[in-house]
Amino acid sequence: MQTIIKHYIRDEKTNQPKGVAVAVRNDDKIDYGFSLCNTKLDKWNKKLGTQIAVARAMAPSYKLPGVKDQEKAVMDAYEYLEKRAVKYFKDLPYEDIALRGHLGMEDVNI
Repeated sequence: MQTIIKHYIRDEKTNQPKGVAVAVRNDDKIDYGFSLCNTKLDKWNKKLGTQIAVARAMAPSYKLPGVKDQEKAVMDAYEYLEKRAVKYFKDLPYEDIALRGHLGMEDVNI
């Protein structure tokens, strides 16, 4: 069974969505994924953004954005999702929900 928790990443000035981060429960484990839109070139599409974020969460590996502001926005969204996931998925141990250990997060300061 797959359950998804979403958190929209918003532009700080306009508060318009520019991305989405997801926590996907796949059986007894939580995986995290994201999607960001270049708002100068593209129009945000909620459905496509969610599909990309879920695909990343299910992928064996992916890279975080290379731009510091974007990486911070994604990591902030992941931290928010982690807190929500701990409350939402009470039947899972914290170790299966925590960001630490996902996608080399040991090296990231969270």
